[in-house]
Amino acid sequence: MARLNFQLQHAKATVTTTFTNFEAYAEAIHDADLDVRLLHPYERCWSIQQREIGSLRLQHGIEGSGLLTQGAVKPEGWAFYFLRSGAPVPLNGKLLVDGSIAVLPPRSEFRFSGRGPVEWYTVYIPSICLAVPDKIPTELGSAGVIEVDGRLIHRIRSALDAAFPAATSRSSDTCSDCVAETIQANLLFVFRELFEERTSSTRPIELKSEVNRKALICRAIELVNDTSAWESSVPEIATMLGVSQRTLLATFQEQLGLTPKTYLLNHRHHLARRVLMNSTPHSTTVAAVAMKFGFFDIGRFAGRYFQIFGEYPSETLRRGS
Repeated sequence: MARLNFQLQHAKATVTTTFTNFEAYAEAIHDADLDVRLLHPYERCWSIQQREIGSLRLQHGIEGSGLLTQGAVKPEGWAFYFLRSGAPVPLNGKLLVDGSIAVLPPRSEFRFSGRGPVEWYTVYIPSICLAVPDKIPTELGSAGVIEVDGRLIHRIRSALDAAFPAATSRSSDTCSDCVAETIQANLLFVFRELFEERTSSTRPIELKSEVNRKALICRAIELVNDTSAWESSVPEIATMLGVSQRTLLATFQEQLGLTPKTYLLNHRHHLARRVLMNSTPHSTTVAAVAMKFGFFDIGRFAGRYFQIFGEYPSETLRRGS
């Protein structure tokens, strides 16, 4: 086991922020460049606690509604994401459940969709502190979910619960420098052990079919997000990608837990919202924006918009820039 070659700097106090707007919540999340969209509205409340302990950056989030999250990790370090409570989350084609961890290498891309209220932790560790082996196991070479021994999960959870006492209803929301040093040492020890365990043991090699599905979902999302392909139907998108509709459907369901139709419809609503947020009643109308993105039944568009965002499109437009 590598020695802990660091000294603890002063542990910064926990910063807690609560949001009723999911866009503001997404902007507050550290250590990754994110594109976050609202999927399944339950309770329109999101909160995040953040603190730095030495070289580590820790986050504790609570999401009242299901979100579709896509992004990439910052290049300077590794991110580790796992659930504290809530329904399993499909992440890059694998279910993140209790007893597993999402390992996100530097610059790695990830996508996952929450199906309801969820509570989570993340740990961001600079690469220099992890002592990552030269030969990284295949399963740790890209963003993905791995099953972890219950003993390691317990140590990680205990350390993070100690870092965020308010998450466990303890009376204090701070911890002393002595406790913080123990938290940092425990987390670094566990994640280094995780790397050593994966390096020294034989693990399943990623199948070519799994690689193909990951590549296909990336191509599909890039096509929808970066062009006017949102105007196309699901069969037309499948044709553009050179795959059958059945293959496209199976890939979306496996990788995101969504159908292509649901993703496309949700994407169009978010495009409309962005235009409304950056417009005024003097510059455009709800009907004009709706029709621009293929919604020709304005009443149905307004109703669905309200279901997703908790406000009518006219309200978004009135408070636009």
